[in-house]
Amino acid sequence: MRHDNSVGRVAFSPDGTRLASLSSDCTVRVWELEREGREVGRIVESPGAASSRLVFSRDSRRLHLVREDAIETRDRQGIAEWIRLECGSPVFSVDASATGSALVYGCRDGTWTVLDYNDMRKIAGSRGRNAMGEQVASVSMIGRTSSLLVRRSAGPVTLVDLERLGTDVDFGNLAASEAVSDAIGNVFAMRDEGRELVCWSTASRTVAAKRRCDEGLLAVSAASSGSRVAVITRHRNVVVMGSDLAQETGRFDAGSAVGLAVDSAGKRIALYRPDDSESTVRILKTSDGAVDREWTVPSRIHDLRFDNSGEHVLLALKDGSIQVWRVPDRTAVAVHRHDAEASTACFLADERFVASGAWDQTLRIWPWTQRPLVEAVCGRLDRDMTEAEWSQYLPGEPYRATREVGTSR
Repeated sequence: MRHDNSVGRVAFSPDGTRLASLSSDCTVRVWELEREGREVGRIVESPGAASSRLVFSRDSRRLHLVREDAIETRDRQGIAEWIRLECGSPVFSVDASATGSALVYGCRDGTWTVLDYNDMRKIAGSRGRNAMGEQVASVSMIGRTSSLLVRRSAGPVTLVDLERLGTDVDFGNLAASEAVSDAIGNVFAMRDEGRELVCWSTASRTVAAKRRCDEGLLAVSAASSGSRVAVITRHRNVVVMGSDLAQETGRFDAGSAVGLAVDSAGKRIALYRPDDSESTVRILKTSDGAVDREWTVPSRIHDLRFDNSGEHVLLALKDGSIQVWRVPDRTAVAVHRHDAEASTACFLADERFVASGAWDQTLRIWPWTQRPLVEAVCGRLDRDMTEAEWSQYLPGEPYRATREVGTSR
């Protein structure tokens, strides 16, 4: 077992099977002790990370990198990525199931894969590239069903039943320029060069509703509750409708926005206008179109998602960063970074974590709250931390006895 420079920190996993080491060569490496010290994982870190501490989780499945400088900042995350998966191709889209631990990602090479993110076990995947060599433009888990929606860069949208693999359904002539789904099994897709919005029921596998839009459509989003659907038209209007597409419930000025997301309850819409130098995020109320919040970020937005509460939004940015913003006070509460342009990101069902994909050909899972770090630290101790220790290792987190942390014991 050898680094390219001096080793400053080491940690054994609680089960004794692995050793983690941190070196001034700017890498964290994980070694399998039962296999003659074979290297089984590596994370490249910044030069300043050499003074960090390594902490394995109690079950030995997770390794935390506790950075002194990061803990002292406002973010206070102090945790390296939870999981990194090399995908062999840029990851263009990622989504998670509303319940459980299923995670799907789609790649530039035309493949898609479904994983259980608890143990990164593969559940299902495409049988290689699409016959036409098309990229996977978007993937989404359909609500609380066992179905998956795959949209390629051209050609039909495909519905995959994960419980009956091999019975995929192509939505006929539904060659959609964009497609999204809600939690109750409806798929909303733009077709006919954006002149028609279609609602497809995955339960009956038929077109449940459709609406003609002579203005032309740029983007579509649906509330996971199934209560609202919103579109941006080429005339720069935001149009809000019920899921039956029968009647407009709101029409507002979209300004220069070209992307949008509806929160889970259908009460707010996030509009974003991506530029290379900076992007503007505007939060509107669906009731009257009033601007609730607005802020800018210094990079192009490639993806934006609400969490279930509607109080946080997740951004994937061209500068490689993954950012979680708290909407009420327009504050970035967590920032993580890929090694290349970030394409996509989503909250997991366990909303303490986010998943993201990028042009660095990796899928990564990150904790964005302090809670996982609290559990990891407390899970290693057989005693309560003193208040001084708590303040040193978990600054900004209210003190609690270790036995009160919950799942850490």
